[in-house]
Amino acid sequence: MTTPPIAVQLYSVRDALAADFEGVMREIADMGYAGVELAGNYGAGGPAEAAAFIRSLGMEITSAHLGLPEGSDASEQINAAHALGTPNWVVPWIPPEKWTTRESVMEQIGLLNQTVKLASAAGLKLFYHNHWFEFEAPAELGGGTPFDLMMEHLDPAVLWEVDLYWVQVGGSDPAATLARLGSRAPLLHLKDGPVTLEDAMTALGEGGMNYPSLLAPTRPDWLIVEIDRCETDVVEAVRRSYTYLTAQGLAHGRT
Repeated sequence: MTTPPIAVQLYSVRDALAADFEGVMREIADMGYAGVELAGNYGAGGPAEAAAFIRSLGMEITSAHLGLPEGSDASEQINAAHALGTPNWVVPWIPPEKWTTRESVMEQIGLLNQTVKLASAAGLKLFYHNHWFEFEAPAELGGGTPFDLMMEHLDPAVLWEVDLYWVQVGGSDPAATLARLGSRAPLLHLKDGPVTLEDAMTALGEGGMNYPSLLAPTRPDWLIVEIDRCETDVVEAVRRSYTYLTAQGLAHGRT
């Protein structure tokens, strides 16, 4: 079986990028990463300049965290995706308070269903990136979870960037979630740590996630390393995460 390529979400190294965008990007390329996912990390230039520099280092732009549009005007998100040269528009965050009642959950689903039509009209794919709260079961939902409602009512054209760590923090089984989504989850976010809401994260392979078991049956397009917060040097944690995935035979990089 061909393994998926490895990328890194640049939010992981946001502070280092702010200090030395080009230097840190070269370091990530030298680690062997095949791609990067952006979240507004464009250095001193705009998205087109950042993308050109990243590609000059031999890496791809997997996707971009761009958020929801204001009403029906998605020009900001569409223009950014086109400038980056990626077809993959990711909605990275809808606040947890929006997922506590059926009425509010259905409102978010409606927004995503509207947005996927705007994305499709612009030649883009829309992804939703989960956190932990979509997998919790507030009493107001009558025993189900927001994820259950999403699976029932979300337009199948909305794809998933599944953050496996957050699924487990939310109390659900990441393997079962991947099986339930099937081909709708071509992008996977990988982080590791004590699998708690508040504690700092670690390099992959140094926490509580069993990635060899989780990833063995999957066929994603990309595995994307993301370390939201880290008590050690995060650039080094990104390096160790790459080494772990390749050493375990779970993924491959550029080299």
